[in-house]
Amino acid sequence: MRRTKEEAEITRQQLLDTALRMFGEKGYEATRLADIAAESGVTRGAIYWHFKNKDDLVISMIKEKSEDIYQIVESELNQEGKASDKIVNIFKRVAKKMLEDKSFHAFGLLSNYYYTQPEIFDQLLKFHENRQCYFSELLKTLIEKAQKQNEINRDFSPHDIMMMMMCLIEGIINLAQEKKMGFSVDDLNVDNLASIFQAALTP
Repeated sequence: MRRTKEEAEITRQQLLDTALRMFGEKGYEATRLADIAAESGVTRGAIYWHFKNKDDLVISMIKEKSEDIYQIVESELNQEGKASDKIVNIFKRVAKKMLEDKSFHAFGLLSNYYYTQPEIFDQLLKFHENRQCYFSELLKTLIEKAQKQNEINRDFSPHDIMMMMMCLIEGIINLAQEKKMGFSVDDLNVDNLASIFQAALTP
């Protein structure tokens, strides 16, 4: 029985990975569950065993990709060291993950899509609100600690610093996705960006 569960999870993950790639290549509307099943080498029955419909698949995909980011934040918060170093490392690791993991490029475009779909948006809203609220509070507490220890500038509120981190990361990804003004992911050096971010926070 354990072997069967392991195989089922492998198949489920394969379907999610294939779906994300195909959504990136063909778009959400043009990709059918039957196409995903065929590309994954499984039957249509197999894909419906794991997911009720395409929206259910998308919801599962967005939740799991979001958890990848939340786990980075959580692991860094549990590390020893200065609070300011943790803040910079969170920025660096999340930015690198979203740039180097090509699946996140398609994931970003897909996330933009679900905002226009009420049936998907409503189901994901509570998930994101709960998780983001939890991690936002942890991050703000970390920023407050760094400020109390005079590791980062006290002129800005923890909320504003946290929002700046989010805007920087999302801005980098959006530029990479849309290739605005000839922008290329290859032009980015996340370590340099993290150093600039750190310098801006230094008192």
